[in-house]
Amino acid sequence: MNYSKIIGIDLSLTSTGVCTYNEGVYNTFAIKTKLKGHLRYDHILSTIQEVLSDLEPEIAFIEGASYNSKSSSLDWIYGLSMLVRHNLCYRLGIPYKLIPPATLKKWATGKGNATKEKMIETCNENYGTSFTLKDNDMCDAYLLVRWGLNNAT
Repeated sequence: MNYSKIIGIDLSLTSTGVCTYNEGVYNTFAIKTKLKGHLRYDHILSTIQEVLSDLEPEIAFIEGASYNSKSSSLDWIYGLSMLVRHNLCYRLGIPYKLIPPATLKKWATGKGNATKEKMIETCNENYGTSFTLKDNDMCDAYLLVRWGLNNAT
């Protein structure tokens, strides 16, 4: 399927990467916050909802949580993922696909366990972007959109 409006979201509690694709134009940014708990959720969700309302995407590609994660914040990360998928995508009628990190890494670099540095290097080389290590969340969001343009059915 050919999409003209897509959003890619790499969820994070401190720096959520977002990439919008609107008829050939890419825009990436990060939702950075030092807020904690429910205030953090409110900030991230309201920012994403604003983008969704403005863009009206045909589909969202969201990076899933890593199955190997061992963070003490996993319950908050999983909660954020469910809130985005249910409160935003489902309630706004936006279909979404959850993309496992290893799937995105394998598609982008050929290795399902690629490092952040390798993802950024490959993205910059293949697409002429200029992401840095501090932009890794935005790079992943950008690659989610690219993955969607190349693989979505």
